[in-house]
Amino acid sequence: MAGSGKSKRTIKGKMLLAFGLVLALLVVQLVINWQMINSSIDAAQTARDMGYAGADLAMEIKLDVIQVQQWITDISATRAAEGFDDGFDEAENYAQLFMEHTEALVAIHTDDQETIDELRASFNEFYEKGKWMAEEYIVGGPKAGNVAMGEFDAFAADMANRLESLEDDMKEEAEASIAEAIDKNVFSRNMALIFALIIIATTLVISFVFSGRISGAIIKCVEIANAVAIGDLSKSIDIKSNDEIGTLAEAFGNMTEGMKEKANAANEIAGGNFGVDIAVASEHDVLAKSMVSMRDNLKKNRETTDKVAKFQDGEVEKLSSVLNNMAAGDLTVKYDVQSADEHTQSVAEAFAGIKNALDATLAGLNDILAQVGIATEQIASGSQQVSDSSQSLSQGATEQASSLE
Repeated sequence: MAGSGKSKRTIKGKMLLAFGLVLALLVVQLVINWQMINSSIDAAQTARDMGYAGADLAMEIKLDVIQVQQWITDISATRAAEGFDDGFDEAENYAQLFMEHTEALVAIHTDDQETIDELRASFNEFYEKGKWMAEEYIVGGPKAGNVAMGEFDAFAADMANRLESLEDDMKEEAEASIAEAIDKNVFSRNMALIFALIIIATTLVISFVFSGRISGAIIKCVEIANAVAIGDLSKSIDIKSNDEIGTLAEAFGNMTEGMKEKANAANEIAGGNFGVDIAVASEHDVLAKSMVSMRDNLKKNRETTDKVAKFQDGEVEKLSSVLNNMAAGDLTVKYDVQSADEHTQSVAEAFAGIKNALDATLAGLNDILAQVGIATEQIASGSQQVSDSSQSLSQGATEQASSLE
């Protein structure tokens, strides 16, 4: 039986505890998923704001340089003819855009500060050499301009190489950023799946354990109840639990023990032990109360029987003595029935009838004996008279014989 001294936990409390465990796992999963999702979002934002934004800025910077070179080339070719003299202004606008775009690129790619600074320095040389070339074309004509173009082409090639390298770096960083975002999304998906499986497995284990323990305990209690129902008190229940199941098992154990005690008491009563102690569990213990009443009634009946037997044995002994005296010829004896109580009244009445019959018999026998006495006296008197007559005749005969002689 479950120990009553242990602290009790209800089934509801245990189920709430199990539910709390599952809920805690869900909360942990939610927190981890939240962190992984935020990490994935950060990676995606990084891919957007640094990778692809850097690549876009690299393209813008490349276009800015191309536009600067184009406008310088155009004004060099037109030699700033009327209507074509805006090349320097347009080139300056794109040069300013170049600076703005490189500053924006530095803001999102601070690690590339040195590379971008070198690019700016190279652009400044390229831009100054381009403006110088255009002035040579305008002032010195194609001959001077062509010579200047040869020098400018070297700066333009260096600028092109730097722009291509920058563009490649930005593309690589964009691809790395999106690959990192994809990896984090895949990791988040896998972790979410793993935690979901853990929670499902935990829930199944908890459900299996709780349902198994509860159903197993109930089945044992049903077996005990069925055994008690058919009078089999030999089975015992052994359930270790500190919840309602344990309380139920303890109640069944107490019931079985109580039934065993009452069965032992019934056996004692059946064997004639009316002093056996019968414990009454409560005022509602109808069976124990009935057994106590039965024990007391049987005890009273045995006491009554003992009194009747004792009374009857005494009367039989007295009656036997009277009859023995009568058999010895003593017709003066008397038989008196002793006083009876409520238990021996009926037996006393029966012996009173015997007494009356015996008294009548003694009276009749005494009358007969009295008459026999009178007849005896009469017979004795007649016998005396006959004897006297015989003596007279004998004397007369003697006298006659003497006379004859």
